[in-house]
Amino acid sequence: MGRLWRRSAARARRRLRPRTEPERPRFLLGTAPFMLLILAMMVIAVSIIVSAIPGRRYEQPKPQPAEVGTAPPGWLTR
Repeated sequence: MGRLWRRSAARARRRLRPRTEPERPRFLLGTAPFMLLILAMMVIAVSIIVSAIPGRRYEQPKPQPAEVGTAPPGWLTR
């Protein structure tokens, strides 16, 4: 009988203690960090995509005519 009384007393003590967790999770502690992380990853992805788009193309300078009696560049490695 004493063991049963101790169990019920322990249950009663647990009921009297205030809850350590809120009934609803707080937005700033639960969801906001993940939303900020996803937002940061989206910004990084968009910046990579924008930087990968080719920009304006500049005209290549016209090659100078080769001097008479000189070898073209790279002739030794062919």
